Amino acid sequence: MQVLYYLYTNIFSVGINGNLSIILESLAFSSVSSISLFVILILLLKYIKNKTNLTDYQRGVVLVGVGLGTILFTYSISFFNHIVAALFGFSAFYVLSIYKTKWRYFVAGFFISLGFLTELPVIFFCFALLLAEIYLVLSKNKSFISVLRDLLVFSLPIVFGIIVLFYYNYSHFGSPFIFGEMLFKAQRVEQGLNPHGFTQNPLYGVYGSLFSPLKGLFFYSPFLLFSILGLRKFKKEQSYVFVLVVSYILIIILTYSFWSDCFGATVFGDRYLVNILPFLGVVLVYSIPKFWFNTYLRNLFLFTVLVSVLSILANSFTGIAQGKYGKCKTYLNTYTPYHRIYDNYIVSPKIKASPVIIATMHDAF
Repeated sequence: MQVLYYLYTNIFSVGINGNLSIILESLAFSSVSSISLFVILILLLKYIKNKTNLTDYQRGVVLVGVGLGTILFTYSISFFNHIVAALFGFSAFYVLSIYKTKWRYFVAGFFISLGFLTELPVIFFCFALLLAEIYLVLSKNKSFISVLRDLLVFSLPIVFGIIVLFYYNYSHFGSPFIFGEMLFKAQRVEQGLNPHGFTQNPLYGVYGSLFSPLKGLFFYSPFLLFSILGLRKFKKEQSYVFVLVVSYILIIILTYSFWSDCFGATVFGDRYLVNILPFLGVVLVYSIPKFWFNTYLRNLFLFTVLVSVLSILANSFTGIAQGKYGKCKTYLNTYTPYHRIYDNYIVSPKIKASPVIIATMHDAF
């Protein structure tokens, strides 16, 4: 897509004012995220087929819900790194949960290393894995020595990833221990703004991440609430995987509940939770048999899937201005190229933008 965009803009000398050039540029930037979502859904489907007895229709509903009814789709049309990091984390989980060979820990560690270099919080997967391995020792399904050996193998590629990150920091910032987030925090302090930190009331943070309007996970993806029904079945059938998945979900949610900007900035949905969405899909899989044969609950579930898909697609396709909860200002969905469209509209009327977009961008600037 980048090659096509380059050829189009240079051969025809149209710059970025053409509709086609904007489309090609958007496709070029979002292609990696789109492919990442596709691979996540493939891995989820393979897990469902390997570990459950769901029908094709049930599998399809789960994949539609996770793929189109969560902000995984919103990020699949963006150039942000969250969904790529989610792919690496979920790939590590898939390898550990499906394969039984000795090399699976090294491969999983390699994926987590890539995820860590893409987005730092993926490293929390290590803590979830540690808890899952401790569970195996306590349940006498694995010896302490074998757990220690596997975790050591798992950590080798991660240590390499940390070294790479330190070298990157040193080459860019002059010290291996200076991160970009630290510089951003220093900038905000200089400007007299809130520097951000882990100072939030965690109860408010959990509410903001899960239930608040426009930002709460269960507000715009209500079908995920049905995941709770399958927790007992999940633990009974796949206890090790249960500890790994649920631990990772809880660690991410609780960690960010302390973050001062627990809402994940001004975009639609809580971007901090993108990493755990494929894992919530795994939990959801085990809830399907619990309610599917109850006509009322099944129809309610299908309805919430439909509501989730419509809410996600409406935002992703139209770029409707969204309000950050508790604030009066309006913000645009920054994962679409409407900033570029607005800029070009001012320069050239060739670009057709809706009055909502023009008015919103005018107010924002």
